[in-house]
Amino acid sequence: MRFIAVLSMALGLLACSDDPQEDAKLVLRSPVAHIDGSPLLADELALQLLRQYGGILRAPEADWAGPAKRLLQQEIDLRLLAEEAARRELRPAMPRAGARQTRGWPAAELRRRLDQLGLSEQRFQARLQLRHAADELVRIEAGEEAIPEPEIKAWIDANPQPERVQIRHLVVRDKGRAEEAKKRLEGGKPFTEIAMLYGEGPEARRGGLLPPYGRQQMPSVFDAAFDLKLGEVSEPLPSEHGWHLLRLERRVAPEAHSRELAVTQLIRQRSETASQQLIKRLRDKAEIQIDQGALNRLVKFLKTSHEASP
Repeated sequence: MRFIAVLSMALGLLACSDDPQEDAKLVLRSPVAHIDGSPLLADELALQLLRQYGGILRAPEADWAGPAKRLLQQEIDLRLLAEEAARRELRPAMPRAGARQTRGWPAAELRRRLDQLGLSEQRFQARLQLRHAADELVRIEAGEEAIPEPEIKAWIDANPQPERVQIRHLVVRDKGRAEEAKKRLEGGKPFTEIAMLYGEGPEARRGGLLPPYGRQQMPSVFDAAFDLKLGEVSEPLPSEHGWHLLRLERRVAPEAHSRELAVTQLIRQRSETASQQLIKRLRDKAEIQIDQGALNRLVKFLKTSHEASP
């Protein structure tokens, strides 16, 4: 069975036991952190790593450690917020579950990988409940007072909308596929066609078209579009999400932000500030212990088994 062989390769690095399935359970059920004595198990982190990055971390040079460290801190924050919500007896009604973002790979493939690793997809629903309780707590902390008109005007005056660009975008898992797509574009194929054929991001269905954006409003790789000429396609550009091709479609002249956008941004800033302040207070009171060894073993296991999976 291929999965047994894959696990054997991965767990050989860990030098655990002679039973790959038992070794997988050992790695995935080990705590990667303790929060006030409560364990945060490796399989909880593995679920998020596979959901958010599994579709783009297949290349041998892919960095699993960086996303794992960031997601672990996010999971710790989520646990602290959810526990505080429980202490305050907040029980918000659950929203209807929408489609999960899987960043470049089909939901069916994600389910197959979870089945191979013995991870239950139902855990996503449990995490969604934690996330919703945490969001309700932050909403209460931020308050619901209307944004004063002078504050709205001040934000509009202080944030003149800069030049923006609109691009078509293609992201793939490895450099080789990006170079292949680039050659086909140079051969005269339309970007829309190549984006739908090669693209692994959600915008591929739209021929790669993205809404206009300004500098530093997107991940840094997208700022390269400002140096392109109209109709020009970039060279393959790397990021933690894969390899990108950008085609400049148009430049959008600066214009004043709308009142609605100002209100949205001010409410978002209020929520982010409230969230950061609350998380800091909760972290200051909590005893948080991270098991770096368990985290390293999880990263090594997922990376090796993921590369070897079909």
